Amino acid sequence: MKYLATLLIVLTFFNTNVKAQSTSQIKGTSTLIIHLNGLESDDGTVIVGIYNEETAWLNKVYKAVNTEIIDGKASVSIDSLPQGTYAISCYHDQNGNKELDTKYFGIPSEPYACSNGAVGRFGPPAWDDAKLSLTENQTKTSIQF
Repeated sequence: MKYLATLLIVLTFFNTNVKAQSTSQIKGTSTLIIHLNGLESDDGTVIVGIYNEETAWLNKVYKAVNTEIIDGKASVSIDSLPQGTYAISCYHDQNGNKELDTKYFGIPSEPYACSNGAVGRFGPPAWDDAKLSLTENQTKTSIQF
């Protein structure tokens, strides 16, 4: 009987702990507002790519939006993003062909920028330099070209 009572207490504790843990792992959603500044002209659009995994960084975009430029600035708002870690890469599509134009060795010929001001040294910017956390209902960030 003593064994059964101990087992019931342990199982009750374990069950309560599992429920509490799984509830705490449920994440909400966030609206990400991105302000883009320092664009050279109002020609073309800005293409913004949101990446949600380090393995997808600069290879497979999670969400993409484009926006017009007014007085060298642009803004985008992306709703209902699951809270978590993301990184942003964007470029000024000056000629409107929806591609990041490059010159020799794949170096971009159109202006580009990443979240947190991340820049690459002899290659693309690193995920760890560009990542940001969405933990609030609304997160704002600015990217300078």
